[in-house]
Amino acid sequence: MPIFFALPAQADWSIKPIFDLRERFERRLDKDFSEEHQDNKSDLLSRWRAGIAFSYKKQFSGQIVYQYAHDLFWTAASNGSEERSDLLLGYVDFKAMDGKVRLGRQQLVKGSQRLVGPGEWGNTARSWDMARYSVGRWDAFFGKLAVNSAPSRDALLGGFSYGSKYGETMMLYRHDKHSGTQDDIYTLDHTYKYKVGKFSADLEVAGQAGRTADSKLEAWASSLRVNYQHDAKTKFYVEGNAASGGTRGDTSLTFDQFYATNHTKYGILDAQGWRNMKGLTLGVNYKPTKALSLNAEYHRFGLWAADDAWYSDGGKPNKGDGFTFKDATGSKGTDVGGEIDFWGSYELDKHSAFEAGISWFKPGAFIKAFAGAGNQDQVYGYVQYRIKF
Repeated sequence: MPIFFALPAQADWSIKPIFDLRERFERRLDKDFSEEHQDNKSDLLSRWRAGIAFSYKKQFSGQIVYQYAHDLFWTAASNGSEERSDLLLGYVDFKAMDGKVRLGRQQLVKGSQRLVGPGEWGNTARSWDMARYSVGRWDAFFGKLAVNSAPSRDALLGGFSYGSKYGETMMLYRHDKHSGTQDDIYTLDHTYKYKVGKFSADLEVAGQAGRTADSKLEAWASSLRVNYQHDAKTKFYVEGNAASGGTRGDTSLTFDQFYATNHTKYGILDAQGWRNMKGLTLGVNYKPTKALSLNAEYHRFGLWAADDAWYSDGGKPNKGDGFTFKDATGSKGTDVGGEIDFWGSYELDKHSAFEAGISWFKPGAFIKAFAGAGNQDQVYGYVQYRIKF
């Protein structure tokens, strides 16, 4: 006797495989700017992703993606490796109340990504166990950090945004615990884009309040970029960045960049973050063909507050051999230094691309003032291949 199962018709389903392979070799010389300390390092970074994208009629869709990341590194002192295995994505989308709901493990990209982004340049990237609802110009989200290069079981992020012809306004709340203390930080951020003729501008301003560790927090940050599209192939730009730092009594003035995607924003060497900083960037992008893109930039960095630390792209203070680049007295000044970057990418076909870059950082008076440091430039270079289906 035949048995029949009431299964949805196969044509109602769509299931597509996902495959993403990235291999990158990096070489970094004199990270602490000292030739006395042999910290030169090479990394072979491998990242594999595999999964599926699925949908059923027009009722729901989603993705399930597994990620494996491996770092094989070697220095003059030792060799080693690190590996991570994670469910990077596992979410479903469906319509509700005239909007879209996304539930599950997902990546979050907001605005310029100076505050919230997936951190794709990192070998691990970032995702959230999150609920998100978008309707019209509104977007609301709340969730817990799931996958990150520096994991935290207590990190929560929530917020909402509204977009209009005047830009996007976003309110964020971040909670985290560390070293017996906790952060509860509120951020109001606004981004605005404007274009006239061959010129365009990107503006972002942010203010923060709340508590960080045992201190009250009052901080701000800003960024302005002006672009000039010389012709179809060549674009010139100048960018200014600033973020508050230091203290006033029992109040911290150091801006918190949250979960940013900073690579290429303040130099490809990734030594500078959007915290206690002031920076000027001059750059040019040249695309001689549709497949080839070339970039050159010069950056000049300084501290906003001389008595606060110099923070990296990940938001943590830069360190040397047994010390941190921070002078509580402020006597070492604010001149961090300058960075020159060259990098480019070439699309081999619609699925694969090759990329390479080199960066040179010349220390300023602040870095040179540290004992055992400042007598050497830092140099960084990489080559990368990626294939994605």
